[in-house]
Amino acid sequence: MMPTSKKARPQGSGRGRRVTIADIAERAGVTSAAVSLAVNGRPGVSDATRARIIDIARELQWEPSPSARALAGAPVLTVGMVIARPAEVLGAEAFFGAFVAGLQEILSRHDYSLQMKIVDSTEAEIDTFRRWLAQRRVDGVVVVDLRPDDPR
Repeated sequence: MMPTSKKARPQGSGRGRRVTIADIAERAGVTSAAVSLAVNGRPGVSDATRARIIDIARELQWEPSPSARALAGAPVLTVGMVIARPAEVLGAEAFFGAFVAGLQEILSRHDYSLQMKIVDSTEAEIDTFRRWLAQRRVDGVVVVDLRPDDPR
């Protein structure tokens, strides 16, 4: 019987643990910092090393971690929209469905996602916007139902 390694082989999408830049670095024989430079298109690694790292990342089906990107200050590719109206009212409004579909179509062209939340008050809407921005969960917000002296 062959001994098995205690370290699990990284998996891309699907089962198993998430592939990390440390996995790519180990396979490429470089540091995690070198992988970060390579996958982010920054100077500091040779063209040959960059190509090897990118090839390994593709082979392992590596995808950047949205939370790690947010911590590093990179865009999270998400726009938030909070609506202070009852869900049944929104479902009955033909305009709103068309508006969301159009917004999502434009965002999708640029690989952005729409995060939407329904709340019961303007205060809850403002709190949600503040929390999302503080936690870097969104890159920007869409504010609807504008009014004079809007507190949002």
